[in-house]
Amino acid sequence: MTTPSREAEGSGRAGKSRGRNGGKDEARSRLGRGKAQAKPRPAGLPALDGGFLSNMVIDHALDMANRINAQAVFISVDLLPQARVLDASKRSYDIYAVTTSTERMVLPDEAACKVLKVPKIPMGRVGRIKVALVMAASRGLLQKGDRVVCVSGLPGAGMLDTILVLQVGTETEVMTTSDIGGFAKRVKAGVFDTVLELALELANEGREGKPVGTLFVIGDIKALKDHVRQLVLNPFKGYKERERQVLDPSVRGTIKEFSTIDGAFIIDTKGIVHSAGTYLDARVTPAELPPGLGARHLAAASITAAVPNAIAIAVSESTGEVRVFRHGMSLTDIEPGGRQPAGGEGEPQAG
Repeated sequence: MTTPSREAEGSGRAGKSRGRNGGKDEARSRLGRGKAQAKPRPAGLPALDGGFLSNMVIDHALDMANRINAQAVFISVDLLPQARVLDASKRSYDIYAVTTSTERMVLPDEAACKVLKVPKIPMGRVGRIKVALVMAASRGLLQKGDRVVCVSGLPGAGMLDTILVLQVGTETEVMTTSDIGGFAKRVKAGVFDTVLELALELANEGREGKPVGTLFVIGDIKALKDHVRQLVLNPFKGYKERERQVLDPSVRGTIKEFSTIDGAFIIDTKGIVHSAGTYLDARVTPAELPPGLGARHLAAASITAAVPNAIAIAVSESTGEVRVFRHGMSLTDIEPGGRQPAGGEGEPQAG
């Protein structure tokens, strides 16, 4: 019997080893090739571009509105990458084209589609919807119990990708109640919208690069006078009414300049600014508020609880969040998308 040489034995072991390793290497190679190669795209599948997705989302939203007997559909048309006919003339609900500018927009027939202009402020999907709904409610376009379908998308994406369905008065995350509509009947057209836009601008821009927290109160001056007093000399005192009209763009600039003064702006139902730096001394306990709100929000809730026909809009210095108050309750909160939270601690007292 012949004994194999060490060299032959080593060669055999090496061969077996190479065979085993070669099999593993080949398997790894096949696995690597499988990962690198993308699956072939099915023929005829349309590209997920803005126009294709947006039109699909709108079609689904209109179908849902029909099925649930909705009263209104809100569509952020600024995010439409191409023109789309929005015709509600033969539908049971209203269609509102929500836009920041009507300059480049062909206004639709009033029977077919209504236009709702909102502030040109960077906002997320839900923030844009909240602004549209609160402005619609302030004009009496929505009532408690109305079913609403909203279509929005991510700003800058150039497409619609989100459908939100809600019932006014029962949806607490977006808007607590439509009671704001009763207030709108007593206020000059455009006043609430202008003050809300001012608040959103201050929340988004601040003043001189610094966050600004402030408070606006709109209501009957006779009803408010027993609940307010001045913290500082009133910068609006002594000027004629036309020089204090909030609808005047120059007055809006003045308000922004005085927004750093501690205290609230008091504005009457005609849009006349009566004071700035005003302390709110409404000793009424408001309804339960969301946790974490500071003295500014408590003051806003208290003044609207004490004066039922008043409305307050508070801007948080720490987060940039804008809250609307009515009857001592927070109706909605809007967080502009262009500003990062300042990370501050508690809010300074607004009044």
